Amino acid sequence: MKTIKEKQLFRENRRLKALLRVARNDVIALVNELELAEGECLMRYYDFLEAAQNRGGALLNPVSVEIKGTYFDATGNSDRDLHKVYLPHVIAIKGNGKYKRIFLLKPISGKGSKPGVLYRIEVDSNFDDLIKMLDILHLRLQVISKVWTVNVEYFELRNKCLYCILPNFTEPFSKKFKINPDKLASFKEKKNILEHMISFQKIRVRSDFGLPAQSDTIFDI
Repeated sequence: MKTIKEKQLFRENRRLKALLRVARNDVIALVNELELAEGECLMRYYDFLEAAQNRGGALLNPVSVEIKGTYFDATGNSDRDLHKVYLPHVIAIKGNGKYKRIFLLKPISGKGSKPGVLYRIEVDSNFDDLIKMLDILHLRLQVISKVWTVNVEYFELRNKCLYCILPNFTEPFSKKFKINPDKLASFKEKKNILEHMISFQKIRVRSDFGLPAQSDTIFDI
């Protein structure tokens, strides 16, 4: 015969085992819920990254702006008209004197092209207005002296001078450009931001992490 004490201990042990089973089931349910929440959080995070990439892509590839000036094509012919200028194709702007020369990496669409030729548009607009018109977000163009404003993507800083990193270009881009000391910090900052944005655009957010196609979640950033 079990004593009263033993019977009490047996009932208490059975009660505690039942509570343990309930607690274990609750823990399993909470772990499953946490894993589901983590998965949803990651999906939302990668959706956010892709949305940020889309917005960054728009910043890196702005729409062309129309500028009135004289365009010089590959044959040396000139054409004074309204021309659509695409900011990423602007290498630099020479701003001394009445006329400002916008040097272009590629010819204006439909105007003809020729390898190894520098294209340019000469304008007589106010210099500050011209810069604001081309680079409204102040992302690419940096004033480096009284004469030159450069597209930071195409120049690198070496020994406190700038060098054009585009290959096969002759004067004026085959030489070094002096940069005013008070413009150094701004140039470095813009260069750093632009390089990070370009690198970010190269990340394949979902495929690199083995994720499915983007969900219907839309982020407005």
